[in-house]
Amino acid sequence: MKNIFLLLATLITFSCNKSHIENFENTDTTITAKNHAIKTPTRRQTQPISYELIKNMYMENAVRDYPPIAAETFILGKEGGFITEFRTGLLDIFKTDEIKKNNITIKEITWKINTKQNLTVWYQEKNTQWIPIDHLIWDNETEF
Repeated sequence: MKNIFLLLATLITFSCNKSHIENFENTDTTITAKNHAIKTPTRRQTQPISYELIKNMYMENAVRDYPPIAAETFILGKEGGFITEFRTGLLDIFKTDEIKKNNITIKEITWKINTKQNLTVWYQEKNTQWIPIDHLIWDNETEF
């Protein structure tokens, strides 16, 4: 009886995790009450992408048309949203004083371009739409 219960619990857990990964809208990242970023699970991307294809698209449309492999939402400058070498381009967009106010919410979306490169685009909400503000094409073997 104990083994049957463990087997059922494992199957239910696996089923929940699988549906969570397959539906991007359910895996979109959020900011918790403590302002910690939650990352989405890795997904398989089915369509090729380039920055030229999505640079004039709202984030919602880009994600719908080209499902990403990862997404993260964070407050710039806070835990989970620190400006690292990977995000250094954001310093060209936001002044240090703006970042210190801890009120800049960023969505970071990553797509696979090909077997060797990834594309990360940073979005900021303006007039209720998430628009691209910066991007980085990087070798997927690079460690930041």
